[in-house]
Amino acid sequence: GFFYDVYAFRIGAAEDRRVAVLFNDITERKRREENLAFLAEISADLAHLTPTEETMNLVGAKIGRFFGVTQCMFAEHTDDFTTAVVPYGWHAPDAPDLRGTYRIPDFLSTELIGILRNGQPLVVRDTQVDPRGSADRYPALGTRSLIVVPLVRDREWRFQISIRHNQPREWRHDDIELMRELTARIWTRLEHAHADDMLRTSAEQLREADQRKDEFLAML
Repeated sequence: GFFYDVYAFRIGAAEDRRVAVLFNDITERKRREENLAFLAEISADLAHLTPTEETMNLVGAKIGRFFGVTQCMFAEHTDDFTTAVVPYGWHAPDAPDLRGTYRIPDFLSTELIGILRNGQPLVVRDTQVDPRGSADRYPALGTRSLIVVPLVRDREWRFQISIRHNQPREWRHDDIELMRELTARIWTRLEHAHADDMLRTSAEQLREADQRKDEFLAML
């Protein structure tokens, strides 16, 4: 899981047959380059968010494979902020499909909900030993470790992306930062898509109203 530039060079005379090898750790740079390339790829996918469900499921699959996890979920919260609706997502063939509706307090303690409402990522390395969550509920979801990144707007927790794995995992700092950036970009694009859908619905309703008016006048 590490990357190096490697230089081998001769020391002394040729007949000494001595070689030195220098390893330069470039892991951080390499991961940063890969993360930026992945963000560009996801942004390109989001630019064509039509149809929304198909695109979001595709994006979820790419995120899941990039991080090497078993599930990726996109959740929007209801107005009471105690229920999360998961309309889109991806799961590995051997993992359960998590799309559906969930009561947040069933899985998270008051402490964890407070962290997310403050806009901070939730990072759990092992759901079975972390005392802050409901360990008994996670096995049915196929979740042993997870990152949840919330998006807070006007002091309200509106949206979240989570990646989940079926084994304990030590998450890296750059994993968390990449998830933050993905959450912001995806939510911004979803907001635009929802606004476009509302405009299209309004336009269709106006056309139907005009048609009914024309038919009424024709009948008169």
